[in-house]
Amino acid sequence: MISCTRCSTLIAPEDPACPHCGTEVARVTTAAPEGPPDLPARYPIQQLLGRGGMGRVYLCRDHDLDVDVAVKVLPPAIAGNPRSLQRIESEAKVAARLRGLPGILSLYGFERHGPSCLLVMEYAAGGSIFDRIRGQGRIPEAGCRRVGAEIADALAQAHGHGVLHRDIKPGNVLLDIHGRVKVSDFGLAHVVEGAYAGTEDAPIEGTPTYMAPEVIRG
Repeated sequence: MISCTRCSTLIAPEDPACPHCGTEVARVTTAAPEGPPDLPARYPIQQLLGRGGMGRVYLCRDHDLDVDVAVKVLPPAIAGNPRSLQRIESEAKVAARLRGLPGILSLYGFERHGPSCLLVMEYAAGGSIFDRIRGQGRIPEAGCRRVGAEIADALAQAHGHGVLHRDIKPGNVLLDIHGRVKVSDFGLAHVVEGAYAGTEDAPIEGTPTYMAPEVIRG
């Protein structure tokens, strides 16, 4: 089984498209490249942080800024597909719009290096809420209250800048080295210009197991 890069629904290998959102399989999956990628000399790789349908994420040291960064390397099937790349570029623009806001993971840049496309992001040393639950088990009530409040504050900041995330789930909530929330992955975000009148005519998007019932009902 593979995961749809748009809504994370599991897709059988023989299915031509995601049964939930219709995204073509050819656009969402590719074999992971062998060995480390060829990155600009500015970003020497320290370690692999994770991998998935949207590529691999590496911990790198940005020599120019002298800070650790997370570099997401998009797989060739996405980097070479204009429609998929357009979605990534839209995500980058939304993330840049929110850069520096409390509780939101900062995007430092979207770069092309040869055939590769890179998203250079703030490094969240604490990993995701999903990783924490999988590794340490249930988060105590006090921790849930604090994390929930910080997520709500971050989303309020985004809403104040006209951005609706639309895909909040444990894997998209990261933690910095001090355990503070950093909301990430604005790939399904909706940018509201002017007065907001709802998204009733917009396609239903998100991760089904984490979507609000009223969103699923349209």
